[in-house]
Formats: sequence, structure tokens, C-alpha cells
Amino acid sequence: MTDHFDQTVNRFWDDLAAARYPTVEIEPESARTIAGLHSLFPASLPVSARERARQRVFQSSALPQENTMTAISIPVSCPAPNGTRATAVPAPPLPHRPRHQPRFIAFSIAAVVLLLLAGIGAYLALVPEHDRLFGGGDNNHVIPAAQPAFDPTDVSVIWETGGTVDHPLEWPVAVAIAPDGNVYVANASASTIEVFSPAGEHLESWGEAGEGPGQFAFSYGVFTLADLEFDSDGNLFVFDSLNGRIQKFAPDHTFILEWGTYEVDADAPGEFDLVMGGVDSDLGLVYASDRTGRIQVFDLDGNYQYQWGSTGIGPGEFTYPWDVDVVDGRVFIVDEGSIYEIPKGDPRVQEFDSSGALIEGQGALGSFFSDFSSTTHFIEFDPTGRLFVADYEARAVRIASEDGRLIDSLINLPGGLSLAGPSGMAFDDEGNLYLVDDLTNLLIKVAIPPGE
Repeated sequence: MTDHFDQTVNRFWDDLAAARYPTVEIEPESARTIAGLHSLFPASLPVSARERARQRVFQSSALPQENTMTAISIPVSCPAPNGTRATAVPAPPLPHRPRHQPRFIAFSIAAVVLLLLAGIGAYLALVPEHDRLFGGGDNNHVIPAAQPAFDPTDVSVIWETGGTVDHPLEWPVAVAIAPDGNVYVANASASTIEVFSPAGEHLESWGEAGEGPGQFAFSYGVFTLADLEFDSDGNLFVFDSLNGRIQKFAPDHTFILEWGTYEVDADAPGEFDLVMGGVDSDLGLVYASDRTGRIQVFDLDGNYQYQWGSTGIGPGEFTYPWDVDVVDGRVFIVDEGSIYEIPKGDPRVQEFDSSGALIEGQGALGSFFSDFSSTTHFIEFDPTGRLFVADYEARAVRIASEDGRLIDSLINLPGGLSLAGPSGMAFDDEGNLYLVDDLTNLLIKVAIPPGE
């Protein structure tokens, strides 16, 4: 309960700090209230303020919406950001007030928050955890199978790296394993792709910030976003989210093609609003998710096929669909959810077949204080069929069985490593987990005990 309360106070305080950004306005009276609350209950989560800023940039309409790039593989124009930025607005000064007034307001708010958390705690105690991962409620597709065995004490860190002096990892956000076993990391700060051997040796760095072929936009201010996926032939698909496109490269990194347009109000094929996705080599399909709440499907050459989904919190709907993982033709999509927008969607995982028919994921999942935080980003299946979910704000990796039953969480790794901002994940054929943490700026290779 203390952790939940600290997180709540921290979010109040972050709202005050976020007034530095042009996407957020806080009334002076609210600012004084938040400041008073923080004076009584200082926030204890040092990384949360940066994530709050990421969220607000993510939801901002101030992101560039036009460019002049030409589509290559499908008849869709491909604009790239124009580089404009809104002018930051400083936080309003807090006028002098008698000291007892904000303290009284703070105590009142704290009492309300405690009552709210008590009610949430009672809810969590009554609702079984396995009813929440895929949305809860009766579901004929959920198989009550035994949970795979998992012992966190069997986890071991094989190696960790922050890159090299010349090519340091700064805000690594995505990772993928090539068919030859090499590890590719989207390094957001420099908008480069860093390549490591399976032993952790840095092999090369390629790409650069920009809008042309072979250039990337993995960050915008403090907001970072990208995804990397390989097909079975070793071609790399880069979901160049802030450029509003998908780029395809040959195994030797030769540029092949690109497609997509950055559009905030996307409704046409090939238009993306912060695109992420996954690749199914067996069916030859690329699944592209974005915050319009739809999943667009293309072939491996970028030709549009079909789409499904819409904005909402019901079955088959999304608030902020993020990462996509494909297993045996089944499409798993993590919805980051939103506690800021209306309707307020909760983080959850939904499962579809390749045509977009919903298999599991009935309605909304839990709440902000339950299984996932509001910043659940990446998902990945290990070779034994367990689902790993990077729960960013909770600073944990959740582990679930294939039917959605929560098994355990990875928080503290051997060797004194604590997760601070777990983001992209990938598994090699031996079941080793490659994890990037964009707050510790590390790529970590972890040996995971196999499931049953």
C-alpha cells in the first residue's frame, strides 16, 4: 500500500513539474495544492518525473505533422517531421500564502487518496489475478492449465553492457535478435542502431538522425519510441515511429524500401500516428499498430492488405496499442492504456488471429494500481510459450503463462542490478532474454529458467 501511495503522490508532484512543457497547463491553485501535498509526502520514485514528461509529449498534438518524403513501395505519401517545436512555457510562480492553508488542503487530499487506495486494495483482494491479464470475466478461450514452473532464484545475468566510449547506449528502447544471433538495439538518443555479438561485444553502429533512407527519429525531446523486427531471411524492419514510416533493410544493412506517412488523425492506409509493430515471416505479414487504435496489415514489401480495430476500451479496441508479438499466427498486442484521456483505458494484452478476430481480451484490465502500470510497453514470448511484459513504471518484467495467468515478476536481478526502465525485449533460440533498460542505459543478457 505504501508503494501505491508513493506513486500517487509522485504523479501529483510530476503534474506540477510538467508545467514546464507546452502540452500541460496547471492552474496556480492546483499547483499550490500539489506543492503542499509534496511538502508533506515527498515523492520517492526518482525516475517517474521523466516518464511523466514522456507521456505528455506522447499525447501532445505539438509533434510535427508534415514532411515531403516520397513513398516507395505503396501509393502513400511519406512526409517526415518538419522539426518545429513549441516554445516551452515556464511554470507559474506560486504567490505567498499562509503556510497552514496548503497544509490543510494537502491533508484533505491525502485522506481522499488513502480512502481510494483502500477501496482499490479491497478490489484487488477479491478479484483473482489470472482474471485480469487478458481482461477478466468469463472467457471460453481461457484454458485453466497449470502454470509453468518458475523460480526467480534460477535467473542469472550472463553479461551487461552500456556500449562503448565512442558508441554509448543512451535511452535504448528496442532490441531484436538477427537470424545470425547478433543483437540489434535502437539507441534513441543518437537515433542509431547498435549491433552486439551474442557475447556482448560491440560490433558496429549504423544509421543516424534524420528523415532520409537509413536515417531515423527515435527520440523527440524526452520522448523515445522505436521498434525493431526481423523476418526469417534476416531482413530488418525498423518502425521509425517519429518519422511515421517503416523502413526495410537487407541483412547487410542495405536500404530496400520504406512506406508510411506521419498523420496524427490517421484514417487512410499507410498513415501512422506513432507506429510500432511486429512481423510474421510464415504468413509474410507486417502488423503496424498506432495510437489511432487500429492495426494495419501489410505484406513484406509494404503493400497494404487489410486492417482492424478502433479507439476504445471494449474487446478488440485500443487506447494506445504499442508492441506486437506473433506466435504461430496468433497476434498479441499490448495496449498501454491511458489514465489521462477519456475514455480511460487500462493496460492489457489482447490476442487475435491473423485476420483480426479477437481470441482473448474481454474488456478492460484491472486498474492503474493492479497488474500493470500505465506505461506497459513491450511484450515478448519465450521459446516455452511464456509471455513477458515490460512494465516500465513498475520497473519490472511481468511473466505470464500463455493463457494469461500471472506467474511472477523480475525486479531485482543478480549482481545488484535493479530494473529502472525496462523497455524492449527479445529471446534467442536458447531462451536467453535480452533486455534494454532506457534509464540505466544497459543491454542485459539474462538466463531464464525454462518452463515446463
